[in-house]
Parts: sequence; C-alpha cells; structure tokens
Amino acid sequence: MERFSSLGKSMNAAALILCVVIAGADARETIPTAAKLSELLLRGAEKSTSADWEIIDNGATLVYRTKLAGEEPWKVVARLRVVPCPEHPNLILAGYVVPPSEDKRIEGYVGPTGFCGLIDVDRNLVAPITQTTLHCSIQGKPRLELSKQIEQLGQSYAELIAADPKKYGLNDFSEILKLQLIDPRPIKTTCEIIGFHWNQGSFDYRMWTFAEDHRMGASYTFSLRDLLASELAIPAKQYFEEKKSGNGKAESGAE
Repeated sequence: MERFSSLGKSMNAAALILCVVIAGADARETIPTAAKLSELLLRGAEKSTSADWEIIDNGATLVYRTKLAGEEPWKVVARLRVVPCPEHPNLILAGYVVPPSEDKRIEGYVGPTGFCGLIDVDRNLVAPITQTTLHCSIQGKPRLELSKQIEQLGQSYAELIAADPKKYGLNDFSEILKLQLIDPRPIKTTCEIIGFHWNQGSFDYRMWTFAEDHRMGASYTFSLRDLLASELAIPAKQYFEEKKSGNGKAESGAE
C-alpha cells in the first residue's frame, strides 16, 4: 500500500478548487459522473518513472503497471469508491482502492491509494488525502463546522469497530469481562469519536465494554482513508446510478 500511495504524493499540497455551488446541494449535482470525480482526484498528479497508470471504465477503474528494472511488469487494479455522508449530501470521501488479492505481488498495494480526497461542494473544496496528511485550506468557522461533519463519518466507522473489534485487529474486551462476572450479565461495546486531527487526517476514539457497573476501555486511532476500504464505501458507479434512478440516499456495501 505504501508503494502505491506514493503515486499520489505529487498532487498539489494545496486544496483543489471547484466552482461555487448552492449551499446544501447533493455532490452529484456538481460532480455528475465517475469520470468527473476521477478528474478531480487526479488533477495535478504526475506519473511515476517506475510505474505507469491509466483510467478506464469511465473513471471507475485505475490500472497501475509497474516498470521496475530487472522485473517483469505486472498490473494492479484499483476501483473508485465513495463514502457518502447521509446527513450532509454535499460531503463525500472518495478514492481509488486496491481490493484484496491472492497475488502475493499485490499485497503491498492493497487498500486506499494515494488518489483520495475529501470533497465538499458547499465549501468549494477538494482536499487531497495522502497516506499521512489531509491537505485542507478551509479555516475559521467553516473548518470547525466541517470537522463536525467529518466526525459524523468517523462515528459511523467507529460503530463498525464496536460491532466486531476482532475484525479490526483489536482485543474483544467482552471476553475478558465475562471472566470477571460471577453471574452472566448483558455486555455491550461502544466506540465514541474523541476528536479529528486535520494534519494527520485521523480520528481518536475510545472503545468501552461494559456490563452494569463493570467497565473496560482503551483509546485508539484510525485514518480517514480507512473508511474507503470499509463497508461504508460503495462503488462509484453505484453512487452515481442511484442519483439517476431517483434514489438520493446511497447505501453502504462492499463491491
């Protein structure tokens, strides 16, 4: 993943700009197709000397071909995915993601690529997301308002973690807590976003597992980019087709 992510580092560090739109607009009113979304995410990107890439399938797919000296070239395919924000249709997270593969050569590329961005058509913004940084020029009150909306996206991901901590590589404290109870009690796990870090593009969150007066917890972090590889993300094709069919609310799901 790190090698593929480096492809996006040549994107302009400053936030990319869209035309001004009416407040509250659905992002698909301004960006009506996967091809247009792809153009925004790749604007300013340059092709690497050690690899080449092209966009096919009307923007829905990015094909990356290596050209390392002494190695046979191979192909890595990334799909364009979107994480909608149901409460704020003007805001989406979008990017190319390499799905899991049995090909050992692709293991290092699996996950979000360097071509990802946070898009807010109300605030005239496309904020590129690299592996460790979210580049955003919005400041002042608009930045604070946007932070709250981003935290709503993060909370949705945190709830996925709470439902199955082991799936995300975390300890399941419910199993530990059961050993401390004489009589069985209903056990519940929750995750709550504590804050969002703009510079790192990451969330802090607290996971609690409790049964009546018994409680265990720990603090963790995850990246905004992680959402693109989660159940919250949908294929870009689906996202735009739902708008055409009149279904304004995009539902999350795996490709």
